[in-house]
Amino acid sequence: MAPKEILSTPETSLYLPTKISKSLRPRHFRPTKKGMVRVRVPEEIPKILLDYFQMNPKTRTPLKEADRYLFAQVFMHEIEEGARLLSLAGQKKDGQILSDFSNPIYPSQRLDLLRRRLEELKVFYRQPERVLKGRKVRHNQCGALKSRLGNHPALAYSENGINYKPVNEDGYLIMPRHKALVVSDGMGGHPGGDVASGMAIDFMEYGIAQGMELPRAIALANQAILTRSQSDPRLGGFHPMGCTIAAIQIRHSLLKMAYVGDSKIIVVRGDRLIFETQDHTKGQELFREGLVDYQTAFELNHILSRCLGMDAIQPKRDVSTMTLELQPGDRIGLFTDGITDNFFDQAFKLGDLQTLVSQGNLTDAADCIMHANSQRLALPTLTSGSPPKPDNISLALIEYRG
Repeated sequence: MAPKEILSTPETSLYLPTKISKSLRPRHFRPTKKGMVRVRVPEEIPKILLDYFQMNPKTRTPLKEADRYLFAQVFMHEIEEGARLLSLAGQKKDGQILSDFSNPIYPSQRLDLLRRRLEELKVFYRQPERVLKGRKVRHNQCGALKSRLGNHPALAYSENGINYKPVNEDGYLIMPRHKALVVSDGMGGHPGGDVASGMAIDFMEYGIAQGMELPRAIALANQAILTRSQSDPRLGGFHPMGCTIAAIQIRHSLLKMAYVGDSKIIVVRGDRLIFETQDHTKGQELFREGLVDYQTAFELNHILSRCLGMDAIQPKRDVSTMTLELQPGDRIGLFTDGITDNFFDQAFKLGDLQTLVSQGNLTDAADCIMHANSQRLALPTLTSGSPPKPDNISLALIEYRG
C-alpha cells in the first residue's frame, strides 16, 4: 500500500494513505503552504512588549523576568496567529499592520483590534485547513506527515473525523532533529479546544527545541494556555479552554514518555503490547481501583482527572512519565481518544489496536487503523457493548531501528 501523493522537503515528506484519503479527506480545505506560527525566543520579543509586561495586566502585581517573557511570548503568539488567520480570510493588510510592532499602536489596543476583527469575520468558525508543508498540524488544521527521527521512520496523521463537527481540535508535532513526537487533543466540551491544542503544540515545540525535558515543556505549554485563557474572556471563564497531551522522545535506546489526560502512548514488540499509559479519566481511575464496573466507568470516562489549561502544573507531581529500553523493531503509537475509545474492550485494553500497529510498514499500519476506526463508527455498538464515539482522530507512529 504505497502512498499515492508524496512531496519532499529536506527532512520530511507529506503523504496521504491510499484508502483513507478517499473516504476521509473533505473537499473544502484551504491549503496552508507557509506562515506557520512559532513561539518567539526572548531575543525576538519587541522591547515595547517587555516594557508593557512589567506588571500582570489583571492583578497589577510586578512580574518576574521569566514571567514577563512568557506573557510577551503568549501575546506575540496570539498576534501572529491572528495575522495568519486574517490573511487566510483575505485581510492580509490588516494582519500586517497589527503584527508590525514598529507602528505606534499600544499593545492592549492592538490585541483588542485583532480580536474584534477576527470576530467580525467569524474566523473562529472557519473550516479546517489542510497542511501541505511543515512538521506540525495545529489550531484547526488537518494533514499527514511522513518523516524520519534519525534512523527511525515515523509518521503522523490528523483529521476532523467522520460524522463530527467540522473543526479539528487535535494537533501533532514531529521533530526529526530532536527525535520527538507529540499529539494533543483539545477539550471539546469547552471553548477554544483547537486554540488550546494549537498552543500546546507550539509551546512544546519551543520547549523541546530549547532543550527542556518533556515534563518541563508540558508545564510551560500549560502555563501559556492559562495565560491566554486569563486574558481572553471567550476562552476563559467557568469552563476555560484546555487539552490533553502525550509526548515521546528517543535518546539512544531509551524511550522517554510524558503525558497528561487521555491521549495514549503504547509500545508494541512483535505482536505483544509491552507498555501502555493509563488514562487520566475519572472512569478509568475508579475502574482500576475496582470501585465501579465497566459500564459505570464508561459513562464517567469523558471526565478528565488531569489536563492542560485548568490549573498550574508541577512537572514532577502532575505529569506522568516513564522510561523504557527499546529493542529494534519496537513500534510506538500515540493516539488521541478519537481512536482509542473505539478500540477499548471491557477491561479498557487495546488488543485490536496493538495488532493493527504491527501490520506491514508504518503507512500500512496507519491505513489499517484509520480504516478499522471508520468501520467501527458505522456500528450500532462496539464489541465492548458501548456505542462508538465520533471525534477528531489523530495518531503518530514510529518504528525503532536501533
